[in-house]
Amino acid sequence: MSKTDMPEDKNIKDNKPEDKGLNKPEKPKNKKPDYFCISCKKEYFSIPPNGYCASCGKPKVRKREVEKKEKEKPVDIIGVSSLKNAELKNAPRIRLDISNLSFLDLALGGDEIPGLIIGSHTILAGQSGAGKSSVSIPVAIRYTELTKEKVLIASSEEDEAAVKNRAVRFGGKGNDRILILAKRGLTVNEIKQACILHKPGLVIIDSIQEVAGEGSDPHKYEDFAKFFDEQKITSFCINQFTKDGNFAGSNKLKHKSDVFLLLDKDEVGEGRTLKVDKNRGGGAGLFYRMKMTRKGLVDEIGADGILPDERESISGCVACPVIIGKSVKIIEIICNLSEYDVDEEGNVVKRSGKRTSFKINSERLEMICSFIEDKCGIPMSRDVYIEAITDDEFVINDPGIDLAIAATIISQANRYTLPTDCAIFGSIDVLGRVGASHDEERIKALISMGYKSCCSSGKKTQGFMVYKLKRIEDIMKSWPKYHLSTDILGDEINHKGLDKKLVESIKKESLSDI
Repeated sequence: MSKTDMPEDKNIKDNKPEDKGLNKPEKPKNKKPDYFCISCKKEYFSIPPNGYCASCGKPKVRKREVEKKEKEKPVDIIGVSSLKNAELKNAPRIRLDISNLSFLDLALGGDEIPGLIIGSHTILAGQSGAGKSSVSIPVAIRYTELTKEKVLIASSEEDEAAVKNRAVRFGGKGNDRILILAKRGLTVNEIKQACILHKPGLVIIDSIQEVAGEGSDPHKYEDFAKFFDEQKITSFCINQFTKDGNFAGSNKLKHKSDVFLLLDKDEVGEGRTLKVDKNRGGGAGLFYRMKMTRKGLVDEIGADGILPDERESISGCVACPVIIGKSVKIIEIICNLSEYDVDEEGNVVKRSGKRTSFKINSERLEMICSFIEDKCGIPMSRDVYIEAITDDEFVINDPGIDLAIAATIISQANRYTLPTDCAIFGSIDVLGRVGASHDEERIKALISMGYKSCCSSGKKTQGFMVYKLKRIEDIMKSWPKYHLSTDILGDEINHKGLDKKLVESIKKESLSDI
């Protein structure tokens, strides 16, 4: 059947689709009409033909003036502020001014604003018998005198009588503001209840390990810290060392505290060292020396350490005065170097040498090694082993030992020594320049200990020879008196990396002294 023979379908109109408004312009969605008649208020999306209103017939269709709305700025509900507008506030501090523990204000608050920070949480960690109570109880007594507030001493290790006797020995007799809660098996909740009832300004807990409660020591301390913040209480908690010489929960406890102090005792004698391991108020990394007496801990002012006649004149060993609190301790820094790797032609093979340090800051050692190679021309493609000989168990961060570290390495590399009565000290900046660092105190200590000279950046002192160094390379030029080690004085000088010209130039002078 052809298309022409098909019956006519009445529903089909000239094969045109049914008009269902597809050809009409769509009205913009979610948009108000831009035009309106000012007479009858009829609205239009576009202006009608000739501008006449289709409703009233008047040529009064006008475009609506759209009011510009300012974008609403988000409201800061969390309190973010710029550094420019930030309000600087120093946390309130109390200067304790304990006569026999003058270092304590610096340890608790920092150099710029010393003193116990109100609302802070301090942890004092140390071995048994180190003197932790000799620090905490004088703090309690002095706090009550200055603030007139109560102090709660919560002891889980001693009974009430033992705590009272110790407080009386430290001068707390008749002090009715010191409250004692002491018994075996003391719990977290009991300490909290005592705080709520008596409202002390300061709480001393001895020790956090022995307080009974759920969770680990860091968990208990976190619980206490949260509670003390709510009650606006300053805390001072004691943390005991374990049998293997480590303090329990150290890392987590240190993280949750504001001030973390380490108290160590000498293996022999009554010496004590306090290290500020952490301080949010400033002053971290400081050391303070004390002595234990019948009256408790007292500042150790003066000098001690190794004497000139106790030292051996060998390469790779120098004496250095180290600042520890208000005292100066003269120690030895020793060094050993591996041999160079050389190729078939005898040239030094470049390699990344291993750096191993004991009680010396490893980052500063790495920096000084690079200076020695760059400024002094001594290849450091070798392993370096360096150690500070001291009975203190902490890493020495005193910048005044920088020059001694460099001198020890250079001494070992070139096989020459300093006289036993000569010390070396000074800081080194990133440009290799030698700087002063409590030079006057160090020189006074050296004189009192019988030393005759030093290498430093300091001023000359009457009766004491000072070899002034300005840069690290001056160690090579200003060595006071060269002494070659006996192991390289023969005709067969084959030490790898040794400056043979230097050996020959000073050999004659040194032979007579050995």
